[in-house]
Amino acid sequence: MQSARPRIGISYWRDRGNPRKRQAFESLTDHAEVVWLDPERSHHDLDALGLDLFHAAKRRPESLADLDRVAAAGVQTVNPPAAVQVTSDRVARHQALVHAGVPVPLAEFGAATAVSLTPPVLVKCREEGVLRSHDHGFVASGGLDYDGERLVEAYVPHATSVKVHVLGDTVRAVHESPTGLEPVPLDPSLEPIVRRVRHLFGLRVFEVDAVHIGSEDGPDETVLSWTGESTAEWVVVDVNPVVSLAGVPDAVSVYQAFLGGLVGIEVPPPGT
Repeated sequence: MQSARPRIGISYWRDRGNPRKRQAFESLTDHAEVVWLDPERSHHDLDALGLDLFHAAKRRPESLADLDRVAAAGVQTVNPPAAVQVTSDRVARHQALVHAGVPVPLAEFGAATAVSLTPPVLVKCREEGVLRSHDHGFVASGGLDYDGERLVEAYVPHATSVKVHVLGDTVRAVHESPTGLEPVPLDPSLEPIVRRVRHLFGLRVFEVDAVHIGSEDGPDETVLSWTGESTAEWVVVDVNPVVSLAGVPDAVSVYQAFLGGLVGIEVPPPGT
């Protein structure tokens, strides 16, 4: 049973990190009790906090462990733990997308001597949300040389790329322009792919990174892993169970409205 002022646990830094996210979380304090939780520290007393909602807004091993704990205690979470777990494992995520018929780059996981893909490729560690997990290696030519096992992903030549931010029913797309990230309408041919990703993983908050390869040449079997019957125009290169909302003009208002709606409060937009 919720109190008069719902308690929202936010696994994020209060004094650093993404300013759009911090402003959105701060804006909830007039209507709810916001409990800030360091995402790089485990909290074993979460069941005593009386939370009505928990949001793992920063993906770290400690915050994901907290997510598991609060979900097991029956607390509502923004995203289900299982969905966050599979989308944080690049190998499991790739396999799930392929099985669901989502166009993705060809990829192999293994040691450099065991991978058959040839450059140009991207070399990535398996787990996201860990130190240096976004330090990808791009190999344009020659052989592969790295320690341990990595996910090797075929580079997909493309004309443009977009990042799609989803918060519940709200969808915002941005792309890179000469002056930085700017909002763009969601391409109708990308919309069903985003919808399929949502239902596949059961996410309420997530990002999809996609590249546009056009439709005139059809899918390239040398770079795409895809089971569709029609021509692929968009290829999904990343799915994240968190959002940055970079380049989204109304980022703060849509984020706060979404979180407020989950606990039954209506938060006025900033400045009103």
